Amino acid sequence: MSILISFPVVILLMILQTTFFREITLLNGSADLFLVTIASWALLSKDNSSWFWAILAAALCGFVSAIPWYVFVFTFLSIVIMARFVRGKLWQSPLMSIFGITMIGSIILYVLTFIGLRFQGVIYPLRSTMVRVIIPSIFLNLVFAIPSYAIMKDLSVWIFKGEVEQ
Repeated sequence: MSILISFPVVILLMILQTTFFREITLLNGSADLFLVTIASWALLSKDNSSWFWAILAAALCGFVSAIPWYVFVFTFLSIVIMARFVRGKLWQSPLMSIFGITMIGSIILYVLTFIGLRFQGVIYPLRSTMVRVIIPSIFLNLVFAIPSYAIMKDLSVWIFKGEVEQ
């Protein structure tokens, strides 16, 4: 059931990310809705569907974005690995877990984006990129991690409650 629900959720995320959330900026940084949703789902999922969610989201982001596709694949899979490790081992506080995973995942995403764009010949100055894009984007990702976690928690309760009753 969770794999079936991933298709409409990821398509809805893509629509929201490319239309609404790109307009919510802080300096030049913007939130990455996929990152916080993958982190939330990987923490809350009771099965292995978070791997599928990460690959599906990475494929869709790589198709739409000018950022190299391997940046999204590596980032989203590393977020799932971190979440699977953190879930139940390090912290019992879900908000601390989602904040930690979101922060580390954001750093991985933006550093790999910077490196990937540099390999493609696009050169940005590191200092201004850090101050105007990366740090504000991490902050916005942390802000949107709370509602994303709440929505994914409700979705996981709905999905996994239905699977237990059958």
